[in-house]
Amino acid sequence: MPDMSVATSHYVANDGAHIAYRLDRAPRAARTLVMIHGLASTMSRWSEFVRQTALRDSCNLLRIDLRGQGGSVFRGASGMREWCADIAGVLRREGIPQAILVGHCLGANIALRFAGAHSDMTSGLVLVEPMPRDALSGDLRAARFIRPSVLGAAWVVRLLVLSASGSSFTDPVLSRELLLQLPEADFRQLPALHWISTEAPEEMRAAIEDWIARRFP
Repeated sequence: MPDMSVATSHYVANDGAHIAYRLDRAPRAARTLVMIHGLASTMSRWSEFVRQTALRDSCNLLRIDLRGQGGSVFRGASGMREWCADIAGVLRREGIPQAILVGHCLGANIALRFAGAHSDMTSGLVLVEPMPRDALSGDLRAARFIRPSVLGAAWVVRLLVLSASGSSFTDPVLSRELLLQLPEADFRQLPALHWISTEAPEEMRAAIEDWIARRFP
């Protein structure tokens, strides 16, 4: 089904990068969710979630195409620092002082880095199949852009981790051991290989909605 929720907006970064994003504003928004896609993906990863979630009545839903991907075409510098700065820039442009970041795969690692760099703008994190550096397998072990440790922002109190029962890119046993080190994190394992948002969308949506209801009353 085509995503017809809202029009795409653009934020222009200091280096000229045009960052594409969509912001679905709730009529009675109590908070904002920022949804960050994974490697070789786009904001469309979150389209079904935005259409189906009951949170759309109480939360602003912000989706971003990371620079260099989707509608954020850019041939210059691209990495953790730039991605985090772009997210902060979009939030400031929209007048949103603080948000819950929801990231899948690489997006989960970016969310953690963002929390460390912009703690004042981060009220919580939802990590969907994050990729702990020490649990990466195959060619991804050498991927420098994804290497920042998942434990880097472990001080974040309100934290939900959704892990796939069988992972395509990490050692699932080692990944679980590392993620369970995160203090005061709600940890749930869902039936999927890696692409939780498409393999287990209903379970993912229910887990996020339940966690927000409990942790952000």
